[in-house]
Amino acid sequence: MNEKRREKIESILELEEIAQRFREHSIPPLSDYFGTELKSSDPCPWCRHVRGEVIDISEFEPQNTDDPAINSEIARSIAKKIIEEIGTPPQNDEEFVKYLRKVLDIFKTYVAYDEVHANASRHWRTMAYTYMTADEALRLGRGICGELSLALMSILRSIGIPTVLERPAYSHIDLIVQNPTTGTKYRIDPTFGTVEKAPDILTRKSATEESNYIYGPIRLEEFWKTTLRRRRRLGEKYIGEDYTPEEALDYEYARHCIYPLPYGTEKGRKYLEYLKEIGYCQELFTPNEKTEAMIFGSEIAECPRPEDPTVPEEEKLSCYRKAWEKFRRSLEYYRREIARLRLRRR
Repeated sequence: MNEKRREKIESILELEEIAQRFREHSIPPLSDYFGTELKSSDPCPWCRHVRGEVIDISEFEPQNTDDPAINSEIARSIAKKIIEEIGTPPQNDEEFVKYLRKVLDIFKTYVAYDEVHANASRHWRTMAYTYMTADEALRLGRGICGELSLALMSILRSIGIPTVLERPAYSHIDLIVQNPTTGTKYRIDPTFGTVEKAPDILTRKSATEESNYIYGPIRLEEFWKTTLRRRRRLGEKYIGEDYTPEEALDYEYARHCIYPLPYGTEKGRKYLEYLKEIGYCQELFTPNEKTEAMIFGSEIAECPRPEDPTVPEEEKLSCYRKAWEKFRRSLEYYRREIARLRLRRR
């Protein structure tokens, strides 16, 4: 199979599986993103474990409780409801793990994993328009791995559980939490709905000249600088400084040619009409045709942004026409391959 095609198919399947596991809170098979079977004792079954400097979790506790990434009245309200419903964190490690799983179950009722937003984030240089804070993700009830982690981090810290962000792999963000009484650490993943024992000694691989990303525990200010702020600046550049998360998400759905838009904002509707007029959206997908929309998004992501004034219009239109031709030629092929791979993975 063509390597590029295989990567696109695996990309679509990965997003589908993430969304399905989040909905079901099922325990996924012990294999990494590349399908490699891992031993049950592997401390991080979702990634290839990285090694670097030894880290103490206290070094990553946010110094400012009003940090805009996690400051959320909604999170504090949810934390209060959790304490009223299941109490405060127990001291015993075994009961503490059960407590975390109950928190995850409650958290799941407030937010959902958004595959389209995730696909835009995957091609963030050409398709993303925002990265939401904890408060925004909880208010809108949707998000991707990093946004869900920020939201859960805000809730857990409001409950009184030490929590830090972690990047276990290039395209994923989860959390490390610590039992405040025993000091035992756990990896909690709001995307996959899992809780597992984390190594007592955390490791961290620092950013290099080749990559701005840090693997292992991440400080909030580092995540804000390398990810959250960079994505939000795209929205400021292309939508305006006063854009809302609803407008940004409508833009991302419009870029996937999906109608109706999730929020139907005026900016989003006007943008979709513009994309139809210039031939970017030669046809529209329904919200139920997300797989097709994401395959198309993967093709069109290689083209310039429609609103980029530095690229000649004819050059952009030529790229869009080729992307649609390629999409239509390969759609049945992709459908067959995805169906075949789904059966094989069961």
